[in-house]
Amino acid sequence: MTKRRVQNAKKRTVRYVDTSIVLNMLNVPGRNQDRDHVLRELAESQGDTFILPLSSIIETGNHIAHLADGFQRRQAAERFTELLKKIARGEFPWTMDKLSMDRKDLEFYASHFPDYAVRGVGMGDLSIIREFTRYVERIGPSVSGIVVKIWSLDAHLSGYVEEL
Repeated sequence: MTKRRVQNAKKRTVRYVDTSIVLNMLNVPGRNQDRDHVLRELAESQGDTFILPLSSIIETGNHIAHLADGFQRRQAAERFTELLKKIARGEFPWTMDKLSMDRKDLEFYASHFPDYAVRGVGMGDLSIIREFTRYVERIGPSVSGIVVKIWSLDAHLSGYVEEL
């Protein structure tokens, strides 16, 4: 998968949402330093499609569960579960990609993880890259005029952009 910058900002955009974005949105202590920027970008991206990968759900939950202050942990967990409920009920304009993992995915992780790990990319981020890649491969032949990107504050993820 090549990384490309998109010239035309008027195209419909599909965003795979990374953990760094969710943590800032939820105002998780110690993980919210870019909250204003994230909320501003969220407001400016009305009309985009947002996909919340399973790895972002798991990683967000883990970060919340490891907060030192029990009160902050509880408050952040309640904000997170409320967000998940709203997504599940269709009250928040995000969705999940249908997750199906097969042997090819397992082989992909097994063959690619060592190289990604050396670069500091963990399995959660690699799974977002894999979901992004599979989504582009699945819809690419049937659509045009769409931008698919990983929305992240992490440089190693934010460069993934495909213009279809």
